[in-house]
Amino acid sequence: MRRTLLGSTMVKYRKAKGLTQRELARETGLSSGYIAHIETGYSSPSPEVKKALSKVIGMSIETMKELENSNTDGVLSDLYEHWIIQRPLRFRVEDLNSLMKNDSICTIMRQAFNASLGREQK
Repeated sequence: MRRTLLGSTMVKYRKAKGLTQRELARETGLSSGYIAHIETGYSSPSPEVKKALSKVIGMSIETMKELENSNTDGVLSDLYEHWIIQRPLRFRVEDLNSLMKNDSICTIMRQAFNASLGREQK
């Protein structure tokens, strides 16, 4: 299964806090296997789990919901990976234009990029 935007962003927030999956699991009362499943897109966190994760990693519940509900087709996922880990990728102009017309996606990508740089969310 392809990693979701929520899962990829959670990894960045967790690593920005200097936590391993096991440490995050311990701090949230969840299993490390369940954390791994969320991060890889095999599981979707319940509202209670989102709340627990939010407290520890500092990602807002609203951002989690937006990322979880975002379209994660190949182009968007590749664009996200490029912004976060700076891999050189090629995109068709039409794909980028259609993505940039969606304000919600732009906001999510900006938040994820800022999180990867360790910037505070406002």
